Amino acid sequence: MKNKIFLLALIILSLSIVACTPRETGGRREPVASKAVVSYTCPMHPRYISDKPGDCPICGMSLVLVTPSLSTDKKISGIMAVTIPLQRQKEIGLRTVVVGQRLLSRRIRAPGTVDSAGDGAQWVYASVPENDSVSISSGSVARVSFSVDGRQTYAGRVVAVAPAINGVSRSVAVRILITDTSATLTPGGYGTVEFIVPLGTHLAVPADAVIDTGSRCMVYVVTGNETFGARTIVATRSNDAWYTVVSGLSAGEAVVTNAAFLVDSESRLQAGLKDT
Repeated sequence: MKNKIFLLALIILSLSIVACTPRETGGRREPVASKAVVSYTCPMHPRYISDKPGDCPICGMSLVLVTPSLSTDKKISGIMAVTIPLQRQKEIGLRTVVVGQRLLSRRIRAPGTVDSAGDGAQWVYASVPENDSVSISSGSVARVSFSVDGRQTYAGRVVAVAPAINGVSRSVAVRILITDTSATLTPGGYGTVEFIVPLGTHLAVPADAVIDTGSRCMVYVVTGNETFGARTIVATRSNDAWYTVVSGLSAGEAVVTNAAFLVDSESRLQAGLKDT
């Protein structure tokens, strides 16, 4: 009886060891799958990273989702390092840029109305969407343009931001003083206000270098005079022209810019031919 109990305990122990050990296939240990790390960052302050959604503690903007790749050196399925002769690079207009620190800014556009204050100063009231209003404060730079006069934009400065949100339009009223003394604005006139919001200095790549699929961002890094390698990166869109790099690239590396999609197509084609 004791021998049976001992044998049963030995079998249970063996099963538990097998269950906690990575499976083996053909004499090789099968790696345990890793889960991608999900994190959130602020479009205005990309250095702030959180493991859960919410608002940025610096500026109050809603955090955006970024999903880092498990490894930036890991091969991407269906894509391989690609070789493009120099003559072919000239034909497709391939250009590269060195990754580095950039002083970035963001533009926010909103409708504006000229105020007839009658105090000699020229004022414009802008109606800024709720989410964008947290980036604007007294002293922010603004530019006002009117399509009816066809003239250049007029320089302005934010002097006040309303403390309350319009419950109907979900916007915030911003008062702007026109600092351009040559401007003669018509009271009640409608125009477009553009706010320039500084984002600080960050490691950045041009937007046309990034292939953004929605689930990952990818760039082609220069690995030789005629060779380029695909790499996934973690990045957030800072403005129309630049992505702020969170991880995956280092200053001094060079990436393909305007012809990134053509290089990607060539990479996928070469990978497909290799598999056939």
